[in-house]
Amino acid sequence: LRFTAWNLLFAIAGLAIFASGAEIYLRLIWPFAHSERPTAFVPGVGPLVRPGAEVRWTYLREFWTVQRANSLGFLDREPIASRRAAESCHIAMIGDSFVEALEVPIADKFHVRLEELAARTLPSLDVTTQAWGIRATGTINQLPFYGAYARRMKPKILVLVVYGNDFYDNTPLHWAYRKGHDPDRHPFLTAVQAENGAMTLRPPSADGAEKTQRLAKRFPKPPDPWSTRVVRRASPNSFLAAYAQSRYALPRARLPADHWSRQRELWIEALRQRPDYAWILPPRGSAEEKEWRSFDRFPNLPTHLPRVRKYLFDFTAFGIDRFKERALSDGAALVILSVPSMRTNSPDWAVEALEAMARERSIPLVDLHGYIARQGGDVRESRFTRDFHWNAAGHLWAAEALLEWLARNRDACGGGDGRAIDETPARR
Repeated sequence: LRFTAWNLLFAIAGLAIFASGAEIYLRLIWPFAHSERPTAFVPGVGPLVRPGAEVRWTYLREFWTVQRANSLGFLDREPIASRRAAESCHIAMIGDSFVEALEVPIADKFHVRLEELAARTLPSLDVTTQAWGIRATGTINQLPFYGAYARRMKPKILVLVVYGNDFYDNTPLHWAYRKGHDPDRHPFLTAVQAENGAMTLRPPSADGAEKTQRLAKRFPKPPDPWSTRVVRRASPNSFLAAYAQSRYALPRARLPADHWSRQRELWIEALRQRPDYAWILPPRGSAEEKEWRSFDRFPNLPTHLPRVRKYLFDFTAFGIDRFKERALSDGAALVILSVPSMRTNSPDWAVEALEAMARERSIPLVDLHGYIARQGGDVRESRFTRDFHWNAAGHLWAAEALLEWLARNRDACGGGDGRAIDETPARR
């Protein structure tokens, strides 16, 4: 017993020394181990980054970025004076996580690089830029970014950055299917479609993301194994625990095979009680109902569900139309920048639908995937290895692609009636 006790003591001491050494080592090589993005709800707009807050972002692999939100709650420089913006060729960038760009410093973001490149190659245009981006938003959700903020700057050009998941994020059903939240209490501006196709905008709800706004009570999950509970409790303070969680698949309690299926059934039944959504849901027990369970599994939505795709297309087209109306009324040229992942991570129907929408509305579409290919680059080098967002090289390519379009369409900086300058979007 004495021999066993001493061996056990030495083993525990050895593990403690190893863990302490690993903790010290990780603290020396990592600036931080946990992401922090404080938010604050802005009435009429939605949850933005808390103005002036320090934002830390990492997935413990390739980037550890520290940024400070400007006074309006966006990760960009302080907005320039309205008079200065009106006198220049001001370009407003609006989008989701690709525009917010948590993964790179502000100095490396594509709109800042565009401003720098234009100052060297197109100095006569006097280009200024500002970015209005919030992660996990769709085109409809982003309409207040323009109306409440970007519009004040009187931009000459409005650039919408679009990725395939925007087709889903635009719909309130995605909020219900993926999160189980009340679709009528979305934290961002959203729209509801009637059975006759009419769309109605609904303002953001301050408590839309609260657990109290769930469609139905969640089924309780089985308890986690003790090892996972220990790591989770240690991870808020331990760099080693954060490393273990991110690097290795720690044992977690496996949910029953039908857990989420049963949960989704509750959400679907709750939606059937609402006239705004009951008409779009498939009949109970139908084959289509099973397929609808994959509604939130972007990009693997079955291609043989035309009704679902039409629903997604209607919302995305509605958002683009609202942006075009605002650009026309304000005398700005509207441009769409297509993220390269539209062709690598998105289904073909998403790429084709976006191109068709741009072509039918005479909106120039800058295909970043095509631009990188023409430069002889590899699209995979535009993103992080384990994160599909742009790295510094991807942001530079995006700036160069927009600069190329701007060089061909210098008249866009002169304002005008807001119509697209490049009438036929190129399919590259």
